[in-house]
Amino acid sequence: MKIKIPCATSDEDDKYRNEVALAEDADYDVEEDFKVANYKLEHVKNEYLDIFHTTEMGNANLLWSALKPKTFKSAIIGVTWKPLLFFLLFYYLFQLLYQFEMFSTCKREGLNGTHPTEPTEPEAEAAKCNRAWHDWVAGMKESESTATKYLTFILGFYVGQMIKRWWDQVKSLPDIDSITNCLAGFVQLEFGDDQKTQDAALRLKKKIVRYCLLSWTMCLAAISPPLHDKFSSGEKYIQKGLMRKGEMKALQGDRPACWKDQWWIPITWAICLVNSNHPESQGCKLKEQKDIISNLNKFQSKLHTVSLYQNNPLPLIYGQALILAIYSWIILGIFASQYLDIQHSASVIFFSIPWFQIVKIILIYAWMKVANIVRNPFGLDDNYDINLEEMLDHNIWKASLSIRHLDRPIYTF
Repeated sequence: MKIKIPCATSDEDDKYRNEVALAEDADYDVEEDFKVANYKLEHVKNEYLDIFHTTEMGNANLLWSALKPKTFKSAIIGVTWKPLLFFLLFYYLFQLLYQFEMFSTCKREGLNGTHPTEPTEPEAEAAKCNRAWHDWVAGMKESESTATKYLTFILGFYVGQMIKRWWDQVKSLPDIDSITNCLAGFVQLEFGDDQKTQDAALRLKKKIVRYCLLSWTMCLAAISPPLHDKFSSGEKYIQKGLMRKGEMKALQGDRPACWKDQWWIPITWAICLVNSNHPESQGCKLKEQKDIISNLNKFQSKLHTVSLYQNNPLPLIYGQALILAIYSWIILGIFASQYLDIQHSASVIFFSIPWFQIVKIILIYAWMKVANIVRNPFGLDDNYDINLEEMLDHNIWKASLSIRHLDRPIYTF
């Protein structure tokens, strides 16, 4: 929601902005009793409305985003201008050499011994003194046409595979909603239950959810460099509120160096809590324990799927061979798209522009960049990759809000 600030002085404007910010923070804040862990309000308020995370955009805005300074670097022109500049520099280098007849096997005079008077020598006429160059260009043009067909086929298959892997990983990311909904249905509270029973149920729900989020963070921190930097040590987990000191010691055990690899252990703790729960020990009732355990196992299974994708990528040689093929194709196109009429005027600069080849380079190179972008959905690209820190804070906020509503069910109003 965007708020329009009315006409006001600078001091009034700042005061108004602060009041709005406080009001927005209050909308997303949750009481400490119900907080599962700590989260940043600005991450929760982020609605992903920037240009790279929206599906609603007209063609005009889509094209304009390729030219705007804010989005240029990550748009189609921003990622393809380097190979395009390389192509044009060498294309015009050879074109100028040809226009100045550096490849000619005839003398500098015209064919009849005089200087040419025509401003343009058509391709057929120019070929008489540039037979070697014309034959070379003709051969490159035929080879380039064949190479383009094979390249687009292989590139399309590769990009399709990478996008499928990208989407499989994104849709496998588990949300905490299924766990909180499960707890809402299976943690029993009666109308006559005392405050002690309600407090025990609240503690149990918070601990189960916190263990799930701890496993979520540990698993994804192992495959996401930005999230790994945020949780580089056990102290960071403790400061976030996802883990207690005793739990960290239990995870470390006799091997303190590799405790982060045991990301599934907190979910095992949650299953133990559910399995051993009964009113005499935990202070509240659970029904259908096997269904709660089933949901916890599904949560772990989704994390395991994401981990498998990251630990078993496509062979790097596939991508390396494709990059080599594309750069070779660009070099081949320098010769294949040469303009073969000789014009003794500056107009040759315009008429010799290889428009179609430029479009092909932009499309094919951008296609390859798409494959590189989607290789890891949780990487370092701020514009395209998923911000897992924001997602974690959003899950913590959703879980905390859900637990608050579980503690104050609708039938009590």
